[in-house]
Amino acid sequence: MDLCPSSFARNGTSLLCHTQRNAPDAEKRYTECSAGGECVCKAPFEKPVLDVFPGLGFRDCGAEVVYIADDQASGQAPFVADSESVEADGWKFYAFNVTEDDFEVVATVAEKESSRVEIFAKVGAPPGAAAGQFDARSDWNPAMQRTHTIKLGGLEVASDVRTGLWFLGVYGAGGGGNFELGLAKYGCPGNCSSNGVCDDEQHKCACWDGYGGADCSIHSTRLEFNETVAVNTSAVFELEYYALPPVTDAMLQGNVEIIITAQFSSNRVNPHLDIRPSILLSLVRVAGADCKALTARR
Repeated sequence: MDLCPSSFARNGTSLLCHTQRNAPDAEKRYTECSAGGECVCKAPFEKPVLDVFPGLGFRDCGAEVVYIADDQASGQAPFVADSESVEADGWKFYAFNVTEDDFEVVATVAEKESSRVEIFAKVGAPPGAAAGQFDARSDWNPAMQRTHTIKLGGLEVASDVRTGLWFLGVYGAGGGGNFELGLAKYGCPGNCSSNGVCDDEQHKCACWDGYGGADCSIHSTRLEFNETVAVNTSAVFELEYYALPPVTDAMLQGNVEIIITAQFSSNRVNPHLDIRPSILLSLVRVAGADCKALTARR
């Protein structure tokens, strides 16, 4: 009679502490069975903290914890593991430190082949999938249905990301399988989308010419006076951004009138519908310029 938890692998192999019976000591995930009937697991299968939620696999050495060093997940050198796997209904955990300098932490898991996984995160202990067992869970992106993302901190979160040891749990929901994991810690929103320079102290991006937004993700086309720009817009009604040419000192000597006209045409729209593009203006004031009025016309 076994004191430690026993089970069977999918191929029918008998397991003790998630290890094939009679395996050599070098391949065992445990050192011994305790008097209380628990596996004394070896690293990286041992409990990372004293108290863990039940059912995560630490009782029978079924869960693994990978520790990610601080210098492995910086914005310039994100941590990437592309040959990871998790069993059906099993867990694989990753631990990483978050400091006061980490403005935003982004974890991404991309499913491979026919795998199905979910990801959860918790500070101080490995997360579970039940209510109250995690601090964050993956977002569902309809455009990237097999990619799961957790974002900690940043502009989209009301409070700063909590410092300390965080655990990211990949759960083999719906069958588990193979996946690729990425973890990056940034000093600015979205690492400025690689379209600018980050001020790590102020956590603000200085965007390159032609890019804007808090994370420099908005690309704008510079317009010129008396020139027409034709653009094929996206299928969904998204904004197209443009930068108006600067108003010169000579133009400001008299009355200046800037007229912006937008026309829309499509062979996919009912011709009986009255569709007009909307123009939204945002004024960036320049020192010395006196623009007394700016009117938007439809």
